[in-house]
Amino acid sequence: MAETRLTNVVVPRVFSAATVEPTIYRSEFYRSGIIDIDAEVSNLISGGGKIYDLPFWQDVSGTSGDAPVEGSDQTVNNLAQLQQVFRKHTRTKAWGQNDLSKVQSGSNGISALENMVMDYWAQAYDIIALKSMQGITLDNIDNDSGDLVNDVSGNAGSAAYISAEAIIDAKALISENQETFAAIGMHPSVYAYLKKLDLIDTVPDSQQGGRLSFYEGMRVIQSRNVYTSGGVYYTYLVKSNAIKFGTTLANYIPTELNREPLDGYGIDQLITRRTFALHFVGTAWVDGSVAGTTPTDVELAAAAQWNRVFDAENMPFVVLKHKIG
Repeated sequence: MAETRLTNVVVPRVFSAATVEPTIYRSEFYRSGIIDIDAEVSNLISGGGKIYDLPFWQDVSGTSGDAPVEGSDQTVNNLAQLQQVFRKHTRTKAWGQNDLSKVQSGSNGISALENMVMDYWAQAYDIIALKSMQGITLDNIDNDSGDLVNDVSGNAGSAAYISAEAIIDAKALISENQETFAAIGMHPSVYAYLKKLDLIDTVPDSQQGGRLSFYEGMRVIQSRNVYTSGGVYYTYLVKSNAIKFGTTLANYIPTELNREPLDGYGIDQLITRRTFALHFVGTAWVDGSVAGTTPTDVELAAAAQWNRVFDAENMPFVVLKHKIG
């Protein structure tokens, strides 16, 4: 019997259509309601360039209006148009193995392969989002007096630990918008600590099986990629539609097959590529120190790559900086 190989079962164009767009639906960030699939972002990155502007009019709320004075002209205030800025990302991942289509004995090989690729890119998007949040947070600490960070980590004893009171104080950083948070992102060690305190609620996941976790109505996102430093944890409280996401299939080959016949008995290789954008609302990407063609995880996590352009209360997330017991 002839061996079944990737070239027998994978049609690159069909495989791309089956995996590229559905991938985002497996992202924990998307499933938590904090990613908005944005057609404008997808359209922009389908063309040339690597950095894109999203103009917006600066908010004019915040006062109760001027009291008129007889005989005096009213002050006329200006309207300011500012720019959000986001970056196109290009990433690639390849796998190679003899007879890779038989991913699991007795299973449908091509279905298993599709699921593997979709799951890989879904978690890749989540990692890139978390690295971006790290950079945005560090920029906020360095350049905006940390006004989106409730830092209790320097307190004495248990006052430095994550707590319901500390989370409430973090929410209050955005004033009257504090009930708009949809998700809370945390390190697994933080999740375990809150679980021991019986502060995590779980409910059945009707779509994918298993169970979903919530804290005070906010969907819990667990990830070992959430930023920690020297026993200090950064826990993120994130609003709905905090991230605009776009992807494109234009001007590149998303899925490609290659065969290396001289390597051992021969190796089939599957190469996948993705062009996409993950834009945090209210931010402007600063591209000054990107060394290569696309930002790396390290560069995404650097404060120097980010700038805030929204007022604090309109920003998409706040941060609790803390320890655990």
